[in-house]
Order: sequence, then C-alpha cells, then structure tokens
Amino acid sequence: MAAGWPLAHAGRSLIVTRDVGPPDAIIMLASHEWERLPAAAALARRHPDAVVLITFPVVVTVHNCHRCAERIDWLAREGIERRRIRILRGTSSTYGEAVAALGASRRQHFKRLVIVTSPY
Repeated sequence: MAAGWPLAHAGRSLIVTRDVGPPDAIIMLASHEWERLPAAAALARRHPDAVVLITFPVVVTVHNCHRCAERIDWLAREGIERRRIRILRGTSSTYGEAVAALGASRRQHFKRLVIVTSPY
C-alpha cells in the first residue's frame, strides 16, 4: 500500500462485484443514510420486483439510525413505491441486522439478497 493512501478508500479496495441475477430483496442497513439510501434507491429502481427491507434499531440514536423516521419518505421521493418497503424491527447491531435479514429471507423465501452498507 502506498504511503499516504487515504484510509477512506480502503473499504472500496475490498469490494468484489459478481452478478448473481436480480435480487428478491434489497436490505439497507441502518445509519449512514446519506450513503445508503441513495444506493438502495438506485438498486430498487434497477430491480423493480425486489422488496426493499430497512432495518430499525431497538433503541434509536443519532449513532445507529441518523434519520430513521425519514427513511420511508426518502425512498418514496426517490421513486420507490411504499408498498415495496418493509421494516425489519428490533435490531441492535450489524449482527442483529444480519439475523433479522436471514429471518425475513427464510419467511418470505428470498433466494437472492443485496445488502446495502457503507464501503468501509
């Protein structure tokens, strides 16, 4: 790694892209909405049959869900139909979000999921 290489780019260097077909669901993890909501909305527009799942923490703080109350409206303004958006409640960590996503995918028989998080 080159000296002075910005740490902010480290996460992007780990990204691997592989097309697995259209997702059944797009899961947007809580927090960092300024990064994640536009990415989730773009994916949802590209895959209009996918359900959009957004996680919702047990206890909401500015650190785990900066704009929780606005996320559905924000996605709707981005052109995502409200009927496609579902909330996964009761998460308390990234691990909890993964467990909630797994449960939802099993209940709803999702085969292909895309998880929207931050690059780092």
